[in-house]
Amino acid sequence: MSLWSLSFKYLLRRWGGALLTVIVGALGIALIGTVMNLAEDVPSAVKKALGGADMVVGPKGSELDLVMCCALHITPTRGLVSYRAAAEAVKNPYVKASAPVALGDSYNGTRILWTTPAIVGIYDAKLAQGRMWSGGMEAVVGAGAARSQHLTIGSKMISTHGLDIGGELHRNAAYTVVGILKPNGSVIDRLILADLKSIRVVHVDIDDPDEQGPTQVAGQGYDKDGMPIAISAMVAKFSSPIAAAITPRQISTTTDLTAANPELEMARLSALVRPVFNIMVLFGVLFGIVAACMAAISLVSGLNQRARDLALLRILGASRFKVARMAFQESLILVHGAFLLGIAVMAGLGSLVADRMLSYGLLISNWPSLRELLLIYVGTLVLALLASIIPVVRVAASSVEEGLKA
Repeated sequence: MSLWSLSFKYLLRRWGGALLTVIVGALGIALIGTVMNLAEDVPSAVKKALGGADMVVGPKGSELDLVMCCALHITPTRGLVSYRAAAEAVKNPYVKASAPVALGDSYNGTRILWTTPAIVGIYDAKLAQGRMWSGGMEAVVGAGAARSQHLTIGSKMISTHGLDIGGELHRNAAYTVVGILKPNGSVIDRLILADLKSIRVVHVDIDDPDEQGPTQVAGQGYDKDGMPIAISAMVAKFSSPIAAAITPRQISTTTDLTAANPELEMARLSALVRPVFNIMVLFGVLFGIVAACMAAISLVSGLNQRARDLALLRILGASRFKVARMAFQESLILVHGAFLLGIAVMAGLGSLVADRMLSYGLLISNWPSLRELLLIYVGTLVLALLASIIPVVRVAASSVEEGLKA
């Protein structure tokens, strides 16, 4: 029988303590891996989701709220702004493209974004099938929205008042899908795009603001061309990164509007959230330390229980090194069990987190990078070494006589 087999059998004799040690260690590994993956993937996923939207202009309020609502389309609508005023604000020689953002309706929980065809260029999206809308009740659907809602070219959609499922249906007018976009990882993947003028057609029966309910819908009043007087925001793409840094502040300070740089606001949010990530990693490390202490206590207890067995091995010719190595091998078996179980838990937890992020339009991996996995593995080996120091030293220092007397 090899020393590895003997070490494993000794652990099986103390299976309760060994299993608890493995579970605690696995939880720490899963927590560390998941948080490290989030910290690395979320910023890049947010940047990709923003596409080429360098600025969002909307009503006075929080810049972060404006970005979350009208650039990332995660939070509910936050009010209306004059279409004319917002369009004037983005008139700048450095603005490469701009498009209105009007929100308020949905289709089975998927947001409908009333806008102009320029929005497709801002988010660097391209058609996979069909064509762009040419007005009326035509719609172009993002790849993710088409997949989740089972929409194809020619599909009919009856929109719902508000952004949640269960609102009042606009049965007086139905949208027809005329185009489907290629997936590009931006927020536009999960949106339904429609013409601004269709707001009036859809809301012909509820144009009174008093009948709007809790969700404000863009388009409370129209000009002679049927365009809405009020919208949710304007998004713009700059030709110069310097303009993206300067222009939003100028608009916010010189007008009654709020202008936000989405990338800057997400960087600020990341700076606020990072300490939380660090604390979660610290908790994972604490789990690992607790598991190492439990392993050390379990190994010492096991050595005390089988002191006579170890002494007999010495009598039969086993060296101090071989006997001490058994304690280290038991520690290695425990940490590898914790690592493998932690990987399994991490895979399940990562899938849940990735699915949740995908519902916000953020595409992240459900698995840490190879570099992160190697870092975690090295950490588990270090814990194995620390957990085995006391047992190894104790076995190496003990004599055969002491073992036989135990």
